[in-house]
Amino acid sequence: MSLVGDIIDRLLFPNREIHAIPVLDGAFSPNQRLDEALQIGGEIERPDDLTCGPDDALYISSDATIVRCAGADFAEQREFARLPAPVGGLAWTPDGRLIACISGHGLLALSRSGDIVGRLESVAGEPLACPTAVTIAADGAIYATDGSRANPPELWLTDLMQNRVPSGRLIICDANLGAARVCVDQLAWPAGVVVSHDGREVWVAESWSHRLTAFARSDYRRRILVKNFAGYPGSFFAVLDEYFSAPAAR
Repeated sequence: MSLVGDIIDRLLFPNREIHAIPVLDGAFSPNQRLDEALQIGGEIERPDDLTCGPDDALYISSDATIVRCAGADFAEQREFARLPAPVGGLAWTPDGRLIACISGHGLLALSRSGDIVGRLESVAGEPLACPTAVTIAADGAIYATDGSRANPPELWLTDLMQNRVPSGRLIICDANLGAARVCVDQLAWPAGVVVSHDGREVWVAESWSHRLTAFARSDYRRRILVKNFAGYPGSFFAVLDEYFSAPAAR
């Protein structure tokens, strides 16, 4: 009956998007690349995101702290900042502030010494309680994703199981975390964001819809880049962000 239902659905709704998740073969075949990777530095508890700082050290979010890793193989670890709740996405501004996603608190701006120098706690009259990722455009604009209005980042599995109507948001603010507004609403747990190398689009990973979506910065018109990922795309954009900001990519 499910096959008949699918056929009828395609006849009645020919333009409805199909979320058929591909099998794990071809480009999606399982591999041992992570097992074969070289570990550098010591163990870090519950790492979430990382970014390279202006001092060439790595800054890694770990539970409610940000850890600074420096030296040979980044083996020297010290606490850069301790924050009031779990920390997620990280991004450095051109003037040397670290923007951090804080569960239940929104975005915090930290100085190079780890002091809080700015906050963005709500947008359009609603709390920014589920910040999942942040990136910074060449012109200084800050983009952040708000995964859900119902759950904080650490309850991502609960959000997935609840199968709610998508309530995630793409948010923009200026370099001082001011003039914040919602660019796109009703996203399916946006978990990664980066500005494209030409600066014209914002790419967002929508985890629960298994897709990678591009939004034009001029009018935020949607363009689907990849759909039906075999898994849940997320904060791999930390890597893309570093690639796009590298001199060879300009």
